[in-house]
Amino acid sequence: MSRIHRIPNAVLMALSFFPLLLPMGAPAATLADASSNFYVSTKGDDAWSGRLAAPNSARSDGPKASLAGARDAVRALKAKRPLSDAVHVRISGGSYFLTKPATFTEADSGTPAFPVVYEALPGERPVFSGGRAITGFKAGPDGLWRVRIPDVVDGKWYFEQLFVNDHRAVRARQPNSALDPWLDVRTSAAGIKANLKRSFHTMKGVSETAALQGKVVHRITTAPGVLAPLAGLTPDQSKDVNVVVYHGWDATRRFLGSLDVASDSLFEEGTKWAPWNPWREGGLFHIENFKAALDAPGEWFLDREGTLFYMPLPGQDPAGTDVFAPRLDVLVVLEGQPESGRFVENIQFKGLSFQHGQWLTPAGGVNPSQAASNVDAAVMVDGARDILVSHCEISHVGRHGIWIRRGCQSVRLEHNLIEDLGAGGVRIGETRGATESLAPTGRVTIDNNIIRGGGRIFPDAAAVLVGQSGDNTISHNEIADHYYTGISTGWTWGYSANRAKNNRIEFNHIHHLGQGVLSDMAGFYSLGPSEGTTISGNVVHDVYSTTYGGWGLYTDEGSTGLTMRNNLVYNTKTGGFHQHYGRDNVISNNIFAYGLQWQVQLTRPEPHRSFTFSNNILFWTQGGLYSGPFDKAHTLLEKNLFWNATDRSADFAPVSLRWQGEDVDATIAALAKEPRINLQQWQAKGRDQGSLVADPRFVDPARYDFRLKPDSPAAKIGFVPFDYSKAGVYGDAAWMNRAALPRPVKPTR
Repeated sequence: MSRIHRIPNAVLMALSFFPLLLPMGAPAATLADASSNFYVSTKGDDAWSGRLAAPNSARSDGPKASLAGARDAVRALKAKRPLSDAVHVRISGGSYFLTKPATFTEADSGTPAFPVVYEALPGERPVFSGGRAITGFKAGPDGLWRVRIPDVVDGKWYFEQLFVNDHRAVRARQPNSALDPWLDVRTSAAGIKANLKRSFHTMKGVSETAALQGKVVHRITTAPGVLAPLAGLTPDQSKDVNVVVYHGWDATRRFLGSLDVASDSLFEEGTKWAPWNPWREGGLFHIENFKAALDAPGEWFLDREGTLFYMPLPGQDPAGTDVFAPRLDVLVVLEGQPESGRFVENIQFKGLSFQHGQWLTPAGGVNPSQAASNVDAAVMVDGARDILVSHCEISHVGRHGIWIRRGCQSVRLEHNLIEDLGAGGVRIGETRGATESLAPTGRVTIDNNIIRGGGRIFPDAAAVLVGQSGDNTISHNEIADHYYTGISTGWTWGYSANRAKNNRIEFNHIHHLGQGVLSDMAGFYSLGPSEGTTISGNVVHDVYSTTYGGWGLYTDEGSTGLTMRNNLVYNTKTGGFHQHYGRDNVISNNIFAYGLQWQVQLTRPEPHRSFTFSNNILFWTQGGLYSGPFDKAHTLLEKNLFWNATDRSADFAPVSLRWQGEDVDATIAALAKEPRINLQQWQAKGRDQGSLVADPRFVDPARYDFRLKPDSPAAKIGFVPFDYSKAGVYGDAAWMNRAALPRPVKPTR
């Protein structure tokens, strides 16, 4: 059984007892420590010196009480003398509640020889929360828990996320979500489709009508009965209801305008649809945040009168349940000013946890933006150099986890847990044009992190988004359970200037993306000229789109100069590799297996060479091989090994079926009516010279063991075996187990 895809139940049992993080701290100190050491404790006081690890007997001195208090102590130390050794701020375990973002500026910098280190004490887990604990729940006769929150009553506070026992609770919605992120695409496609039907409403009809002041009115026609639970809402209650529409590669969140239950129609007002990605008949949507939708365990609802309702999961009781609601949008800020040459430098964060960041839907709703590029992060980094974030946690937030944005160089994120995210995990660089920013970001390393459970508010977010930024390394990460792309690089459509060059994407384990929610996505996705970028040693699997575009590797508009080598890609809905249009990309020595609809796709032929596809192994059991105008495109296809394990052959007819929106079953049915082309006929057209049709002799492909047996014919096409087990995180057993699937994959049909 493949290490990458499934883990034994015994390991899962061990995982459930493993602590959330293993902080990397410094040796504990007991009394007044060296001159450059400070301490923070939940028993501390910011009026104290911070030089003692615990309060003294007279309680006249002791540790600081907050991150800001320790930061200010370090500033005072630096004001007295230049640093002569590293500064260690050692933090005890417990919860620290932020009233404003912890902000670090140029004044807080260390030096290359003497960095400033904020670290957990060994074995302890300090949590910096942007939220507030909610207590006082009482169980009612209807099974719901209730608590009245005075600040909500007074209009001082409102929240749209709730975290219960370290998990994101579901804001009351209809229909209830039945998504299972860990279904096996090859064996459970029918189960994924069934879950989608249970988890979303379908737009039976959509229209857009001009309104006043540049606004338009959108009308959604639903199935009979869908809107009945909304009929009793007052106008004020209706104003808080969100309608979330999933369309193509985007999602739009709006407030409900009005209803016409008799015609099964709802209306909302907003901006005009983008012509390249409008709402479409048959698209998915859900409705959330009204009391009648509070009908499933794990859901919650907050009314404007200040009462918070929660329907408990089995076994939960108010006394033993931890509940947090967020108050702060942003938790940590590194605030350099790169345009004026002022940087935050040589600061390290080790073993700290940052949690409970909020997102509030603005009055006009949220318009779509590719990869949720209009959403910022819980940790914002500008003008930072030589920064390390290690063994930390960023979780339970309403936006992206961390954005390394303007003018940053040599920032390193290693061995961090980044999960339960409103948007994606990590953003690098800006999305302004390549010639606009005066402070480009680059040389960022994202290594050995777990980035999981994203897109909970913005499903169109990528787990890792690299904008106009180059010379970055994204390696050995576990990336899973998102509804859109795993790693996206580049922010130029076409062949104009793009800074996303020389990026290294290697040894990442990227899986269980899409889940049927959005389309036009991939494990790896690129845009624009990207010369020098390499994608190697990655394992990508279980990518499933709503309609088109559940690919493993995807070079989109203008992608140029990328090399994709030694990747294992399997269990993709639409195919292992797809190029929309681009120039001189090299796809070599990869294994592509179990594409449901196609194995390789090309959309647009161009006069230059689009890509070279050589020394690859393709293995499938259903669907077609090539899709698109290969007979017109300038591609070099050579020395590949093909095997359809169902009929022990390969059909090389490059079928140009409509590539957007084709269902897998419809594709297979259409293929049966198409004329077949065998390898000899295909080679007579000048394609796939030196290629073979033969069983590659994998050890156990049904169980995703793609190692080659000694008698494999792969060597005949120049294929060089690679060790795909290197993909994913590395380190001790506890960290490896943390990255494993939360449960064994169970196929459902």
